[in-house]
Amino acid sequence: SSNAESIETAPIVNSVPVIFLDRHPETIADKINVVTTDNESAAFALTMKVIESGVSSVAVFFNADNAPSHARKRGALRALAETGVSEFNKSDTIHGAVGCVASSQNELINFSKANPEVVLSGGGTFDKWIGSGLPFKRIFVCTQDFKGMADTAVKVLMGQFNGNGTDVKEIVRINYLSITEPE
Repeated sequence: SSNAESIETAPIVNSVPVIFLDRHPETIADKINVVTTDNESAAFALTMKVIESGVSSVAVFFNADNAPSHARKRGALRALAETGVSEFNKSDTIHGAVGCVASSQNELINFSKANPEVVLSGGGTFDKWIGSGLPFKRIFVCTQDFKGMADTAVKVLMGQFNGNGTDVKEIVRINYLSITEPE
């Protein structure tokens, strides 16, 4: 029912240049060109900022069934493993402040509403934050380099039109621009 499913079942024709930006079907990633954010390293860095804000555990909400979300979850869990900070589990006894990382502001807000008893220290999300950071003490926003992704996609596409690299299919990962605290 999704576009990704129909693309996955359609024959891939090497003579037709195809580039996916950001989200892509993981099952055919070796047959297509993809330009995306290095979501794993971005989520790792974002989660580290949340951990540094002074938390005892972090709720990780990268649960969408798509490649960027899967990579973000790997990065967040790697940050937790490297620092020894636990992943938030509502059934555990809560000791100290909790952080939260997610792909969107709405996921952070929904977590805070569902857990009013939790002291929230740091929240981390991607691309934008609108309004107050409350109830989080600090908010961190990881900004992706959409212009860099587009410029790179054009270069890859032009290379395909010029006959360069049409047989080479790869995932090009672009570094995120910054992690900031909105005012």
